[in-house]
Amino acid sequence: MENGPDVSIRDSYGRMDPSEKRAELVRGLENRPMSLPSRYFYDRRGSRLFREITRLEEYYPARTEKAILRNVLPGIIPGMDFRELVELGSGDCSKISMVLESIPEGSLAETRYIPVDVSRSAMETSALELLTRFPGLRIRGIVADFCRQLDEVPEGRRRLFLLFSGTVGNFEPDEAKSLLKGIADQMEEGDSFIMGVDMLKERSLMEDAYDDIEGVTACFNRNILNVTGGILSADIPSKCFDHLSFFNDDESRMEMHPVARSDIRIEIPHLEEPLRIRRGERIHTENSYKYTTGMLEDLAEGGGMRIMRMFSDCRDWFSLVEMEAS
Repeated sequence: MENGPDVSIRDSYGRMDPSEKRAELVRGLENRPMSLPSRYFYDRRGSRLFREITRLEEYYPARTEKAILRNVLPGIIPGMDFRELVELGSGDCSKISMVLESIPEGSLAETRYIPVDVSRSAMETSALELLTRFPGLRIRGIVADFCRQLDEVPEGRRRLFLLFSGTVGNFEPDEAKSLLKGIADQMEEGDSFIMGVDMLKERSLMEDAYDDIEGVTACFNRNILNVTGGILSADIPSKCFDHLSFFNDDESRMEMHPVARSDIRIEIPHLEEPLRIRRGERIHTENSYKYTTGMLEDLAEGGGMRIMRMFSDCRDWFSLVEMEAS
């Protein structure tokens, strides 16, 4: 996609030192237990697979969050005086479209949308759809890892920061507080922040959402091995891993792990010894923390934020939390 008057995309993620990414991945595979950062799920195929996941019957977070947005946005967006929408981890455009639909018609031309995401392909696809649906909208996309490159977001005025999809749950509690503090530091007086949060609920509902009967989530989980292999120029046989997901009661989180079906030997350029993974070893690829109201209050306080309003569905499965910097 070429930049133009209505849309531009700046790639800051691609400018990151490739050796830094390789070192991070090698460390994760050499550690015991092994782990890989969840940002590496999202190449073109990973983004497509995640879109499929959000449409699955078992995956309640997406449809529940959208139902809340559908109910509350028409009542709150017209009263919020913003000129810029900064969406962190933007992914597809299904939720930001609902925000844009709630903006009074005369104000849309004055609105600038700033999506921030590691997937350029997802951002380009979304930008094309948004330009068709909302002529005159100005899009200034930033391909970046908002966890480490939040300073790539340009200074602005009267901004509404958005973090949908329960993404905050992918971070360890201290990391989530640091993320919120980074957002709070970016905010000026009058700016607001709306965050989607997956709430603690019945175990079976949560576990089914991460292990669908069609196996889409299993493919998504194994795809991180394909992405990792591409970055490391190594052949990681993703088909030799099973998908494991479960709820960790002690940590209040869902976890995902590819599990080796057999002993695996991986040659990685520039490493003196091959990487060896034994049969049954796991690679921790994702956490998704499930929050209680008390945990949210602690998160906000530790992240330099103040909760203004909360909106939930009738079953309290999911919440939208409006905050401002304290």
